[in-house]
Amino acid sequence: MVERYEAEEKAWAADVPECAVILVSYNGAAYLARCLESLRAQTYRDFDVILIDNASSDDTLAVARVEAHGLPRVTIVPLQQNTGFAGGNSLALQYVSRETRFVVLLNTDAFPEPEWLGRLVAAADQDPRVGLTVGKILDAADPSRIDSCGDVLNLFGAPCSRGRGLPSDCFNNDEDVFGGCAAALLIRASALRELGYLFDESLFTYNEDVDLAYRVQTRGYRCRYVADAVVHHLRSAASPGREAWRHAISRRNMWIVFMRYSRTRPLKVLLFVLYWLAGDAKLLLTGRAAVVWSEYRMLLFGTGIRS
Repeated sequence: MVERYEAEEKAWAADVPECAVILVSYNGAAYLARCLESLRAQTYRDFDVILIDNASSDDTLAVARVEAHGLPRVTIVPLQQNTGFAGGNSLALQYVSRETRFVVLLNTDAFPEPEWLGRLVAAADQDPRVGLTVGKILDAADPSRIDSCGDVLNLFGAPCSRGRGLPSDCFNNDEDVFGGCAAALLIRASALRELGYLFDESLFTYNEDVDLAYRVQTRGYRCRYVADAVVHHLRSAASPGREAWRHAISRRNMWIVFMRYSRTRPLKVLLFVLYWLAGDAKLLLTGRAAVVWSEYRMLLFGTGIRS
């Protein structure tokens, strides 16, 4: 049953928000309250929240119902099965008005600073060819370190989180990047309508944002990094204790996305395959053969993806 909460005096039918902030939760009760508190603190208020719960078995829904109060408008959609990050975000689009200008993705383990959303919107408003905006994402466990300052492709064609692990005072200039981490990402709704869909749901989770970045750029849009739009992220908090599975599905999806867009360029393919095999060798030499087995099982047979 879909639940709606409205804390501010605005009529649902008559008032269409400029932004729709989508949260996809899965057993995130431990940090969901902090995420919603950070949204309550946003100085920019023209947004609603759509929370898709992927059949959580903890107190996620109870926390969401309590913490919804004080936010502009909140829609809570509890699901009966886990549809993954890609599926949950795609389903949320059903609850976004056609008049909404921006769709904003935010992980429930990400905590934006008060000016975050307003600055992402302002950057998108400066140029209609900016399809994505992403801010400076810091490591919530160590805010002196960067988690991501936009995504880039390395020499081998593999996606990388720019600046990961570097001091937080790096990358202080706004600039174009390849793409952005879907943990905290703004998408122009008109560009999204041109694409036809948000994420490839077969990817389930991880690297679906890389696929999105490729598709956005093929439509002639850009991704803009906004240095003073800051968010703190607990990377992979949504899947604790599943490091091998996370690593395997990330590598499986990296292969699929790369080959989808670059398989006709032989030199790029060669470099990527060398990079890929070197990664497998490193995993085997460090006693993580289970990751290699899982990634090939996912790639070749499609099994274990929803573990």
